[in-house]
Amino acid sequence: MLARAAGTFGFAPSCLGADKSYGTGPFLAWLLARGVDPHVPVLDRTAQTDGMFTRESFTYIETEDVWRCPSGHILRAAALDRRTGMRKYLARAADCRTCALKPQCTTGKARGISVSIHEPARKAAQALAGTTAYVQSQRWRQKIEILFAHLKQQFGIRRLRLRGLQGAAEEFHLAAAVQNLRRLARLTVCGLSGQAGTAAFGSGQAAMAAAAQILRKTGLDDQVSGCAMPLQGFSTASMVCRQSHVTGADSRASELR
Repeated sequence: MLARAAGTFGFAPSCLGADKSYGTGPFLAWLLARGVDPHVPVLDRTAQTDGMFTRESFTYIETEDVWRCPSGHILRAAALDRRTGMRKYLARAADCRTCALKPQCTTGKARGISVSIHEPARKAAQALAGTTAYVQSQRWRQKIEILFAHLKQQFGIRRLRLRGLQGAAEEFHLAAAVQNLRRLARLTVCGLSGQAGTAAFGSGQAAMAAAAQILRKTGLDDQVSGCAMPLQGFSTASMVCRQSHVTGADSRASELR
């Protein structure tokens, strides 16, 4: 997506905000390699050890590329999973067999540690957490993602019903237009607020009726292209509003007062 945005619009962001599912080592390394600061919570499962010693209890010796356990035994690199980018470090079974701390460390024959080859990228992303820019990115992300949540939960847009990119674009433009007009009706046109606004325009059917009324009163109906596209939950209208036209309603909102 970032590559398409740069090629199509010349847009190259300096940072990217996303949820924790994107906080994997490979993706974080990919962002940093392109000069994009990852404002993403790092996906970390190092503490999931069922009460045993976590990785923080071990010491990494960078010059030798080994880990030292709390008892002083060495864990050496044993395998690399190229698919996941995880490197496995293992202790000697003989060392673990005679170790007094084994009940607190492992239930197997030998203790192992899995470390991502992208660990530097993970550390860099963790260092950005809590900064002013990181907090602002997460706020912006929530404002954007809540709109998609409303489309799914309040308008029932859980799947697109038209095939092809053109059909999907038209259907989503309609949903976005209804959402924009619903917010316009609640915040600027009808003077409603709080529970009153929610009660009046809470459902997709009511929002669609309000959208049609606003289009007529603001003169936007002449900028709407007919579509004859009946959708479940949007049967009160069959139109597609281009988002570029919806924004023009702000300048004519005073006509409804």
